[in-house]
Amino acid sequence: MSKVSKREKRVKGTKSKSAKEAFLKKIDGAIKSYDYKDESKDVKGKSERLAAINELQNLLQDRGSVSQLIIPNLDSCINMIERNIFRCLPNIKKTNLAFSETGMEQEEETDPAWPHLQGVYEFFLQLIMNDAIEVRVLKGYVTPEFVSQFLELFDSEEAVERDYLKNILHKLYAKLVPRRKMIRKAINEAFYHLIHEGHKFNGASELLDILASIISGFAVPLREEHVVFFNSIIIPLHKVQTCSEFFEQLLRCSMLFLSKDKILAINLLGGLLKYWPFAN
Repeated sequence: MSKVSKREKRVKGTKSKSAKEAFLKKIDGAIKSYDYKDESKDVKGKSERLAAINELQNLLQDRGSVSQLIIPNLDSCINMIERNIFRCLPNIKKTNLAFSETGMEQEEETDPAWPHLQGVYEFFLQLIMNDAIEVRVLKGYVTPEFVSQFLELFDSEEAVERDYLKNILHKLYAKLVPRRKMIRKAINEAFYHLIHEGHKFNGASELLDILASIISGFAVPLREEHVVFFNSIIIPLHKVQTCSEFFEQLLRCSMLFLSKDKILAINLLGGLLKYWPFAN
């Protein structure tokens, strides 16, 4: 090997090392936590963090960066995502007086950290959709614990966050065929908890949207597990006190099941009559 080739190899190796260090620095910057309730604190740090998140998003648009930086450091990328999104959900309900009391329109409150979180969600969504990220690699991160924590986020009061969660879970379900049964089971458990605990769940309509897409793909005749799901989840959801908040999506799921097996209409009617005195 000539001296020139050795020198070129060393230069290439140095550049590769520098690129990796710069990439990991961006990852570390995206993980940093700040107090977003006080706009006057850590202004520079917050700005740098937002810039790092935006730069990570841009790297996903470049094939070379994906193969040389993101895929070899996928552990760090997933860790960054989890450290950001898996958190105690903030209470962002409006505390201001209603329009009838003030005569003025009230702006809806939002999570002050949302601009940063939105960038992380966008990064995660684009990461899943990237064809270079193989199923065999990605499925290793989508464990029962991950899915359980992810579904808990659907209780967010931030509608835009729930929309991102819905799109991401839908893409994961479509891409990770080996994880579909596990994801369906986790969604079932989330609804089972809603039915029997009787508490409000903000993300019910979004999860039912996903289920509608899943049900559409069920083969005919329906498998026994799908009929059990209809009888034990779809029908009892009609008795939940907050059913009116997701009734449109629930109705769609019910009709999709009936289009697959008309005999299920008897079960549905029986359930509705049973719950009618207690729920609308």
